Amino acid sequence: LMLGLYLCGNTRYGAHTFHKAIKRLPGGYLLVASPNGIETRAFWDPDPADEIRYTREEEYEEHFRDLLTRAVNARVRSATPVAIKLSGGLDSSSITAIAGREAKKNGQALRAYHLMYDDNPTPEWSLAQTVASIADVPLSPIPVDDTWAMQTTPGVDGLDEPFLLHFESVQLRALARVKSDGCDVALTGEGGDEAFSSGYMLYMRDWLARGRWLRLFRDYRNGTPGYRRHARAMLKRGIMPGLRRRLRRGPHPAIPIWLNESFVKRTHLSQELDAREAYRYRDSNYTQSRGFPPFFAGMDRRGAEFGVELRHPFWDSRLVDFMVRIPPEVRVQAGRPKLLLKKALRDALPPELLGHRPHGAFGPLYTRGFKDREVERLETLLLRSRLAGMGVIDPAAALNAYRSYREGDDSRFRGLFWAFVTEEWLQAEPVCLRTKDATRRTPRFVTDGLDANITPHSACAERLAI
Repeated sequence: LMLGLYLCGNTRYGAHTFHKAIKRLPGGYLLVASPNGIETRAFWDPDPADEIRYTREEEYEEHFRDLLTRAVNARVRSATPVAIKLSGGLDSSSITAIAGREAKKNGQALRAYHLMYDDNPTPEWSLAQTVASIADVPLSPIPVDDTWAMQTTPGVDGLDEPFLLHFESVQLRALARVKSDGCDVALTGEGGDEAFSSGYMLYMRDWLARGRWLRLFRDYRNGTPGYRRHARAMLKRGIMPGLRRRLRRGPHPAIPIWLNESFVKRTHLSQELDAREAYRYRDSNYTQSRGFPPFFAGMDRRGAEFGVELRHPFWDSRLVDFMVRIPPEVRVQAGRPKLLLKKALRDALPPELLGHRPHGAFGPLYTRGFKDREVERLETLLLRSRLAGMGVIDPAAALNAYRSYREGDDSRFRGLFWAFVTEEWLQAEPVCLRTKDATRRTPRFVTDGLDANITPHSACAERLAI
Protein backbone atom coordinates (compact mmCIF):
# COMPACT_ATOMS: atom_id res chain seq x y z
CA LEU A 1 0.00 0.00 0.00
CA MET A 2 2.81 2.41 0.86
CA LEU A 3 4.42 1.76 -2.53
CA GLY A 4 1.12 2.42 -4.24
CA LEU A 5 0.52 5.70 -2.41
CA TYR A 6 4.06 6.86 -3.08
CA LEU A 7 3.97 6.00 -6.78
CA CYS A 8 0.73 7.99 -7.08
CA GLY A 9 2.42 11.01 -5.52
CA ASN A 10 0.31 10.87 -2.36
CA THR A 11 2.21 12.10 0.70
CA ARG A 12 -0.56 11.74 3.27
CA TYR A 13 0.62 8.42 4.62
CA GLY A 14 -0.63 8.64 8.19
CA ALA A 15 1.26 6.00 10.18
CA HIS A 16 2.43 4.02 7.12
CA THR A 17 6.11 3.62 6.25
CA PHE A 18 7.95 1.52 3.67
CA HIS A 19 8.71 -1.03 6.38
CA LYS A 20 5.85 -3.32 7.34
CA ALA A 21 6.63 -3.54 11.06
CA ILE A 22 7.57 0.13 11.54
CA LYS A 23 4.99 2.87 12.01
CA ARG A 24 5.41 6.60 11.52
CA LEU A 25 4.44 9.10 14.21
CA PRO A 26 2.53 11.72 12.21
CA GLY A 27 3.37 15.37 12.63
CA GLY A 28 1.31 17.03 15.37
CA TYR A 29 1.04 13.74 17.30
CA LEU A 30 2.71 12.57 20.48
CA LEU A 31 3.38 9.05 21.71
CA VAL A 32 3.13 7.94 25.33
CA ALA A 33 4.63 4.61 26.39
CA SER A 34 3.63 3.21 29.77
CA PRO A 35 3.24 -0.19 31.46
CA ASN A 36 -0.31 -0.17 30.10
CA GLY A 37 0.86 0.04 26.49
CA ILE A 38 1.42 2.68 23.82
CA GLU A 39 -0.94 5.56 23.14
CA THR A 40 -0.78 8.15 20.37
CA ARG A 41 -2.86 11.30 20.23
CA ALA A 42 -2.85 14.64 18.47
CA PHE A 43 -1.35 17.46 20.49
CA TRP A 44 -1.88 20.11 17.82
CA ASP A 45 -4.71 20.30 15.32
CA PRO A 46 -5.87 23.81 14.38
CA ASP A 47 -9.51 24.11 13.44
CA PRO A 48 -10.21 26.18 10.29
CA ALA A 49 -13.84 26.42 11.38
CA ASP A 50 -12.72 28.51 14.35
CA GLU A 51 -12.14 31.60 12.22
CA ILE A 52 -10.15 34.68 13.13
CA ARG A 53 -12.15 37.67 11.88
CA TYR A 54 -11.09 41.31 11.87
CA THR A 55 -13.04 44.36 10.83
CA ARG A 56 -10.14 45.88 8.87
CA GLU A 57 -7.91 44.19 6.30
CA GLU A 58 -4.89 45.90 7.82
CA GLU A 59 -5.36 43.87 10.99
CA TYR A 60 -4.77 40.62 9.10
CA GLU A 61 -1.61 42.11 7.61
CA GLU A 62 -0.32 43.28 10.99
CA HIS A 63 -1.04 39.95 12.66
CA PHE A 64 0.60 38.00 9.84
CA ARG A 65 3.68 40.23 9.83
CA ASP A 66 4.05 39.84 13.61
CA LEU A 67 3.81 36.05 13.47
CA LEU A 68 6.22 35.69 10.54
CA THR A 69 8.67 37.96 12.35
CA ARG A 70 8.45 35.83 15.47
CA ALA A 71 8.85 32.66 13.41
CA VAL A 72 12.03 33.97 11.78
CA ASN A 73 13.43 35.36 15.04
CA ALA A 74 12.96 32.00 16.75
CA ARG A 75 15.02 30.30 14.01
CA VAL A 76 17.76 32.82 13.39
CA ARG A 77 19.48 32.10 16.71
CA SER A 78 22.77 30.26 16.30
CA ALA A 79 26.32 30.26 17.67
CA THR A 80 27.61 30.21 14.09
CA PRO A 81 26.64 32.21 10.99
CA VAL A 82 23.16 31.43 9.64
CA ALA A 83 22.73 30.70 5.94
CA ILE A 84 19.64 31.75 4.01
CA LYS A 85 18.63 30.09 0.75
CA LEU A 86 17.68 33.21 -1.21
CA SER A 87 16.06 32.24 -4.50
CA GLY A 88 14.97 35.77 -5.34
CA GLY A 89 11.32 34.76 -4.99
CA LEU A 90 8.87 36.27 -2.57
CA ASP A 91 9.08 33.62 0.18
CA SER A 92 12.84 33.48 0.71
CA SER A 93 13.14 37.25 0.18
CA SER A 94 10.65 37.85 2.98
CA ILE A 95 12.64 35.58 5.29
CA THR A 96 15.86 37.41 4.36
CA ALA A 97 14.38 40.86 4.94
CA ILE A 98 13.14 39.94 8.42
CA ALA A 99 16.25 37.97 9.38
CA GLY A 100 18.52 40.82 8.30
CA ARG A 101 16.72 43.25 10.57
CA GLU A 102 16.87 40.87 13.53
CA ALA A 103 20.55 40.09 12.94
CA LYS A 104 21.45 43.75 13.23
CA LYS A 105 19.84 43.90 16.67
CA ASN A 106 21.60 40.84 18.07
CA GLY A 107 24.88 40.88 16.18
CA GLN A 108 24.04 37.61 14.44
CA ALA A 109 26.04 36.81 11.31
CA LEU A 110 23.96 36.01 8.21
CA ARG A 111 24.97 34.80 4.77
CA ALA A 112 22.65 34.45 1.78
CA TYR A 113 23.15 31.97 -1.06
CA HIS A 114 21.57 31.86 -4.50
CA LEU A 115 21.54 28.86 -6.85
CA MET A 116 22.27 30.11 -10.35
CA TYR A 117 23.51 29.28 -13.81
CA ASP A 118 26.96 30.70 -14.51
CA ASP A 119 26.35 31.39 -18.19
CA ASN A 120 22.70 32.50 -18.02
CA PRO A 121 21.58 34.11 -14.75
CA THR A 122 17.82 34.30 -14.30
CA PRO A 123 16.02 37.53 -13.33
CA GLU A 124 15.87 36.19 -9.77
CA TRP A 125 19.62 36.72 -9.41
CA SER A 126 19.20 40.48 -9.81
CA LEU A 127 16.26 40.48 -7.38
CA ALA A 128 18.26 38.43 -4.87
CA GLN A 129 21.06 40.99 -5.06
CA THR A 130 18.61 43.82 -4.40
CA VAL A 131 17.02 42.05 -1.43
CA ALA A 132 20.40 41.12 0.07
CA SER A 133 21.57 44.71 -0.29
CA ILE A 134 18.48 46.09 1.46
CA ALA A 135 18.80 43.50 4.25
CA ASP A 136 22.55 44.16 4.47
CA VAL A 137 23.34 40.46 4.08
CA PRO A 138 26.30 39.24 1.99
CA LEU A 139 25.15 37.19 -1.00
CA SER A 140 27.08 34.40 -2.71
CA PRO A 141 26.10 32.52 -5.88
CA ILE A 142 26.27 28.72 -5.98
CA PRO A 143 26.76 27.59 -9.61
CA VAL A 144 24.52 24.66 -10.61
CA ASP A 145 25.38 24.31 -14.28
CA ASP A 146 27.01 20.93 -13.65
CA THR A 147 24.02 19.53 -11.74
CA TRP A 148 20.75 18.16 -13.07
CA ALA A 149 17.61 16.25 -12.10
CA MET A 150 18.09 12.58 -11.14
CA GLN A 151 21.86 13.01 -11.02
CA THR A 152 23.52 10.19 -9.11
CA THR A 153 24.24 11.27 -5.54
CA PRO A 154 26.06 9.49 -2.71
CA GLY A 155 24.22 7.84 0.14
CA VAL A 156 21.14 6.48 -1.64
CA ASP A 157 21.93 3.00 -0.33
CA GLY A 158 21.65 4.22 3.24
CA LEU A 159 18.24 5.90 3.00
CA ASP A 160 15.42 4.50 5.14
CA GLU A 161 12.96 5.27 2.32
CA PRO A 162 13.03 6.89 -1.13
CA PHE A 163 13.75 10.61 -1.08
CA LEU A 164 11.10 12.72 -2.79
CA LEU A 165 13.27 15.34 -4.47
CA HIS A 166 14.17 15.79 -8.14
CA PHE A 167 17.17 18.02 -7.52
CA GLU A 168 18.96 16.29 -4.70
CA SER A 169 22.29 17.02 -6.38
CA VAL A 170 21.51 20.75 -6.20
CA GLN A 171 20.64 20.53 -2.52
CA LEU A 172 23.83 18.63 -1.73
CA ARG A 173 25.83 21.30 -3.54
CA ALA A 174 24.17 23.99 -1.42
CA LEU A 175 24.64 22.10 1.85
CA ALA A 176 28.33 21.49 1.14
CA ARG A 177 28.87 25.17 0.37
CA VAL A 178 27.12 26.60 3.43
CA LYS A 179 28.92 24.14 5.70
CA SER A 180 32.30 25.01 4.19
CA ASP A 181 31.53 28.65 5.02
CA GLY A 182 31.03 27.78 8.69
CA CYS A 183 27.21 27.78 8.81
CA ASP A 184 25.49 25.17 10.98
CA VAL A 185 21.97 26.50 10.32
CA ALA A 186 20.15 27.31 7.08
CA LEU A 187 16.80 29.07 6.71
CA THR A 188 14.49 28.20 3.81
CA GLY A 189 11.29 29.57 2.32
CA GLU A 190 9.62 26.14 2.30
CA GLY A 191 5.96 26.36 3.21
CA GLY A 192 5.27 29.71 1.58
CA ASP A 193 3.58 28.14 -1.42
CA GLU A 194 1.45 25.89 0.76
CA ALA A 195 0.40 28.79 2.96
CA PHE A 196 -1.08 30.80 0.08
CA SER A 197 -1.79 28.31 -2.68
CA SER A 198 -5.16 28.64 -4.40
CA GLY A 199 -5.10 24.87 -4.66
CA TYR A 200 -6.93 24.83 -1.35
CA MET A 201 -10.14 26.16 -2.91
CA LEU A 202 -12.32 23.49 -1.36
CA TYR A 203 -13.77 26.19 0.86
CA MET A 204 -16.00 26.93 -2.14
CA ARG A 205 -17.62 23.53 -1.67
CA ASP A 206 -18.18 24.38 1.98
CA TRP A 207 -19.83 27.68 1.01
CA LEU A 208 -21.99 25.86 -1.52
CA ALA A 209 -23.11 23.29 1.04
CA ARG A 210 -23.84 25.95 3.68
CA GLY A 211 -25.81 28.20 1.34
CA ARG A 212 -23.28 31.06 1.39
CA TRP A 213 -24.26 32.06 -2.14
CA LEU A 214 -23.48 35.77 -1.88
CA ARG A 215 -20.01 35.10 -0.46
CA LEU A 216 -19.36 32.60 -3.23
CA PHE A 217 -20.55 35.00 -5.94
CA ARG A 218 -18.42 37.90 -4.67
CA ASP A 219 -15.27 35.78 -4.47
CA TYR A 220 -15.85 34.41 -7.97
CA ARG A 221 -16.58 37.86 -9.43
CA ASN A 222 -13.42 39.38 -7.93
CA GLY A 223 -11.17 36.51 -9.00
CA THR A 224 -8.63 36.45 -11.78
CA PRO A 225 -9.55 34.53 -14.98
CA GLY A 226 -7.40 31.59 -13.90
CA TYR A 227 -8.96 31.60 -10.46
CA ARG A 228 -12.49 31.56 -11.92
CA ARG A 229 -11.53 28.67 -14.19
CA HIS A 230 -10.31 26.64 -11.21
CA ALA A 231 -13.41 27.63 -9.26
CA ARG A 232 -15.72 26.29 -11.96
CA ALA A 233 -13.84 22.99 -12.05
CA MET A 234 -13.85 22.80 -8.26
CA LEU A 235 -17.59 23.38 -8.00
CA LYS A 236 -18.33 20.96 -10.80
CA ARG A 237 -16.43 18.22 -9.00
CA GLY A 238 -17.86 19.15 -5.64
CA ILE A 239 -21.61 19.16 -6.22
CA MET A 240 -22.05 15.48 -5.31
CA PRO A 241 -18.62 14.19 -4.30
CA GLY A 242 -19.95 11.19 -2.38
CA LEU A 243 -22.04 10.01 -5.30
CA ARG A 244 -19.16 10.59 -7.69
CA ARG A 245 -16.95 8.32 -5.62
CA ARG A 246 -19.54 5.55 -5.38
CA LEU A 247 -20.38 5.58 -9.08
CA ARG A 248 -16.81 5.83 -10.36
CA ARG A 249 -15.86 3.15 -12.85
CA GLY A 250 -12.33 2.39 -13.88
CA PRO A 251 -9.09 3.45 -12.19
CA HIS A 252 -8.67 6.48 -9.97
CA PRO A 253 -7.43 9.49 -12.01
CA ALA A 254 -4.39 9.77 -9.74
CA ILE A 255 -3.21 6.23 -10.59
CA PRO A 256 -0.54 6.16 -13.35
CA ILE A 257 -1.34 3.97 -16.33
CA TRP A 258 1.88 1.98 -15.84
CA LEU A 259 0.82 0.55 -12.46
CA ASN A 260 -0.26 -3.08 -12.73
CA GLU A 261 -4.02 -3.47 -12.56
CA SER A 262 -3.66 -6.54 -10.33
CA PHE A 263 -1.55 -4.53 -7.88
CA VAL A 264 -4.12 -1.73 -7.85
CA LYS A 265 -6.90 -4.22 -7.06
CA ARG A 266 -4.86 -6.15 -4.49
CA THR A 267 -4.06 -3.04 -2.46
CA HIS A 268 -7.50 -1.43 -2.96
CA LEU A 269 -5.52 1.58 -4.09
CA SER A 270 -8.45 3.47 -5.62
CA GLN A 271 -10.37 3.27 -2.35
CA GLU A 272 -7.31 4.26 -0.33
CA LEU A 273 -6.77 7.33 -2.50
CA ASP A 274 -10.44 8.22 -2.18
CA ALA A 275 -10.16 8.00 1.59
CA ARG A 276 -7.25 10.45 1.51
CA GLU A 277 -8.75 12.83 -1.04
CA ALA A 278 -9.93 16.10 0.45
CA TYR A 279 -13.58 16.99 0.02
CA ARG A 280 -13.76 19.77 2.60
CA TYR A 281 -11.64 22.84 3.24
CA ARG A 282 -10.60 21.48 6.61
CA ASP A 283 -9.37 18.25 5.04
CA SER A 284 -7.49 20.13 2.33
CA ASN A 285 -5.41 22.31 4.61
CA TYR A 286 -1.70 21.75 4.57
CA THR A 287 -1.83 21.34 8.35
CA GLN A 288 -3.59 18.02 7.91
CA SER A 289 -0.46 16.49 6.41
CA ARG A 290 1.77 18.56 8.72
CA GLY A 291 4.13 19.27 5.89
CA PHE A 292 5.32 16.58 3.50
CA PRO A 293 6.88 13.78 5.59
CA PRO A 294 9.24 12.20 3.00
CA PHE A 295 10.39 15.60 1.77
CA PHE A 296 11.21 17.00 5.21
CA ALA A 297 12.60 13.72 6.51
CA GLY A 298 14.89 13.49 3.50
CA MET A 299 15.99 17.12 3.83
CA ASP A 300 16.71 16.72 7.54
CA ARG A 301 18.70 13.56 6.96
CA ARG A 302 20.82 15.13 4.24
CA GLY A 303 21.33 18.24 6.34
CA ALA A 304 22.47 16.10 9.27
CA GLU A 305 25.11 14.43 7.10
CA PHE A 306 26.68 17.86 6.58
CA GLY A 307 26.03 19.04 10.13
CA VAL A 308 23.57 21.67 8.89
CA GLU A 309 20.14 22.14 10.47
CA LEU A 310 17.43 23.28 8.07
CA ARG A 311 14.77 25.57 9.55
CA HIS A 312 11.51 26.55 7.85
CA PRO A 313 9.85 29.68 9.32
CA PHE A 314 6.70 29.36 7.20
CA TRP A 315 5.99 26.03 8.92
CA ASP A 316 6.01 27.61 12.38
CA SER A 317 2.96 26.22 14.19
CA ARG A 318 1.81 29.68 15.30
CA LEU A 319 1.89 30.97 11.73
CA VAL A 320 0.19 27.87 10.31
CA ASP A 321 -2.54 28.10 12.95
CA PHE A 322 -3.22 31.70 11.93
CA MET A 323 -3.22 30.98 8.19
CA VAL A 324 -5.81 28.20 8.40
CA ARG A 325 -8.12 30.19 10.70
CA ILE A 326 -8.33 33.44 8.76
CA PRO A 327 -11.15 33.59 6.18
CA PRO A 328 -10.06 31.68 3.05
CA GLU A 329 -10.84 34.66 0.82
CA VAL A 330 -8.24 36.65 2.82
CA ARG A 331 -5.69 33.88 2.55
CA VAL A 332 -6.13 33.26 -1.18
CA GLN A 333 -7.44 36.71 -2.23
CA ALA A 334 -9.35 35.63 -5.33
CA GLY A 335 -6.46 34.04 -7.15
CA ARG A 336 -3.93 36.84 -6.62
CA PRO A 337 -0.95 34.89 -5.33
CA LYS A 338 0.46 35.82 -1.95
CA LEU A 339 -1.24 39.19 -1.86
CA LEU A 340 -1.41 39.09 1.95
CA LEU A 341 2.34 38.48 2.13
CA LYS A 342 3.05 41.29 -0.32
CA LYS A 343 0.90 43.76 1.61
CA ALA A 344 2.31 42.76 4.98
CA LEU A 345 5.94 43.24 3.85
CA ARG A 346 5.57 45.98 1.25
CA ASP A 347 7.77 48.30 3.31
CA ALA A 348 10.57 45.74 3.61
CA LEU A 349 10.78 44.44 0.03
CA PRO A 350 11.77 46.19 -3.22
CA PRO A 351 8.84 47.25 -5.43
CA GLU A 352 10.14 45.30 -8.43
CA LEU A 353 9.89 42.06 -6.42
CA LEU A 354 6.25 42.67 -5.46
CA GLY A 355 5.21 42.72 -9.11
CA HIS A 356 7.57 39.99 -10.32
CA ARG A 357 6.33 36.74 -11.84
CA PRO A 358 8.52 33.78 -10.80
CA HIS A 359 10.86 32.39 -13.45
CA GLY A 360 11.16 28.63 -13.95
CA ALA A 361 14.77 28.49 -12.79
CA PHE A 362 15.22 24.71 -12.73
CA GLY A 363 13.46 23.80 -15.95
CA PRO A 364 16.69 23.29 -17.92
CA LEU A 365 18.12 21.13 -15.12
CA TYR A 366 14.97 18.98 -15.18
CA THR A 367 15.15 18.54 -18.94
CA ARG A 368 18.90 17.96 -18.90
CA GLY A 369 18.51 15.13 -16.40
CA PHE A 370 15.46 13.29 -17.76
CA LYS A 371 16.02 13.86 -21.48
CA ASP A 372 19.80 13.91 -21.80
CA ARG A 373 22.27 12.98 -19.06
CA GLU A 374 20.43 10.16 -17.25
CA VAL A 375 18.57 8.42 -20.09
CA GLU A 376 20.63 5.23 -20.13
CA ARG A 377 20.58 4.83 -16.35
CA LEU A 378 16.85 5.49 -16.06
CA GLU A 379 15.98 3.05 -18.85
CA THR A 380 18.20 0.45 -17.19
CA LEU A 381 16.32 0.91 -13.94
CA LEU A 382 13.08 0.04 -15.73
CA LEU A 383 14.58 -2.85 -17.70
CA ARG A 384 15.86 -4.40 -14.45
CA SER A 385 12.81 -3.33 -12.50
CA ARG A 386 12.34 -4.82 -9.06
CA LEU A 387 8.93 -3.19 -8.89
CA ALA A 388 8.00 -5.28 -11.92
CA GLY A 389 9.25 -8.40 -10.18
CA MET A 390 7.02 -7.53 -7.23
CA GLY A 391 4.04 -7.17 -9.56
CA VAL A 392 3.76 -3.42 -8.91
CA ILE A 393 4.42 -1.87 -12.32
CA ASP A 394 4.23 -2.84 -15.98
CA PRO A 395 7.83 -2.14 -17.08
CA ALA A 396 6.95 -1.99 -20.78
CA ALA A 397 4.23 0.61 -20.14
CA ALA A 398 6.58 2.60 -17.92
CA LEU A 399 9.36 2.49 -20.50
CA ASN A 400 6.98 3.59 -23.28
CA ALA A 401 5.73 6.45 -21.09
CA TYR A 402 9.31 7.58 -20.50
CA ARG A 403 10.26 7.40 -24.17
CA SER A 404 7.10 9.29 -25.14
CA TYR A 405 8.06 12.01 -22.68
CA ARG A 406 11.50 12.30 -24.26
CA GLU A 407 9.82 12.73 -27.66
CA GLY A 408 7.65 15.56 -26.36
CA ASP A 409 4.50 13.82 -25.08
CA ASP A 410 4.39 14.01 -21.30
CA SER A 411 0.74 12.91 -20.92
CA ARG A 412 1.80 9.51 -19.51
CA PHE A 413 4.88 10.69 -17.65
CA ARG A 414 2.99 11.70 -14.51
CA GLY A 415 4.49 10.14 -11.39
CA LEU A 416 7.24 8.29 -13.23
CA PHE A 417 9.82 10.22 -11.26
CA TRP A 418 8.68 8.40 -8.11
CA ALA A 419 9.10 5.07 -9.90
CA PHE A 420 12.69 5.96 -10.83
CA VAL A 421 13.50 7.00 -7.26
CA THR A 422 11.92 3.85 -5.82
CA GLU A 423 13.74 1.60 -8.27
CA GLU A 424 17.03 3.26 -7.42
CA TRP A 425 16.33 2.74 -3.73
CA LEU A 426 15.29 -0.90 -4.14
CA GLN A 427 18.22 -1.77 -6.40
CA ALA A 428 20.86 -0.15 -4.19
CA GLU A 429 23.19 -2.43 -2.29
CA PRO A 430 21.94 -2.87 1.29
CA VAL A 431 24.13 -1.40 4.00
CA CYS A 432 24.18 -1.69 7.75
CA LEU A 433 22.67 1.54 9.04
CA ARG A 434 24.19 1.13 12.48
CA THR A 435 27.74 -0.10 12.95
CA LYS A 436 30.10 -0.02 15.89
CA ASP A 437 32.12 2.79 14.30
CA ALA A 438 29.20 4.75 12.88
CA THR A 439 28.79 8.32 14.11
CA ARG A 440 25.77 10.33 13.06
CA ARG A 441 25.10 13.90 13.96
CA THR A 442 21.62 14.54 15.29
CA PRO A 443 19.97 17.74 13.98
CA ARG A 444 19.14 20.38 16.57
CA PHE A 445 15.51 21.45 16.44
CA VAL A 446 13.97 24.70 17.55
CA THR A 447 11.56 24.13 20.44
CA ASP A 448 10.20 27.69 20.65
CA GLY A 449 7.35 27.74 18.15
CA LEU A 450 7.63 24.08 17.24
CA ASP A 451 7.71 23.43 13.49
CA ALA A 452 4.43 22.00 12.27
CA ASN A 453 6.24 19.25 10.39
CA ILE A 454 8.42 18.21 13.35
CA THR A 455 7.08 15.81 15.95
CA PRO A 456 7.73 16.10 19.72
CA HIS A 457 10.30 13.33 19.91
CA SER A 458 12.73 15.50 17.90
CA ALA A 459 12.47 18.28 20.44
CA CYS A 460 12.82 15.80 23.29
CA ALA A 461 15.97 14.41 21.70
CA GLU A 462 17.41 17.90 21.66
CA ARG A 463 16.61 18.44 25.34
CA LEU A 464 18.25 15.12 26.23
CA ALA A 465 21.30 16.04 24.16
CA ILE A 466 21.57 19.35 26.02
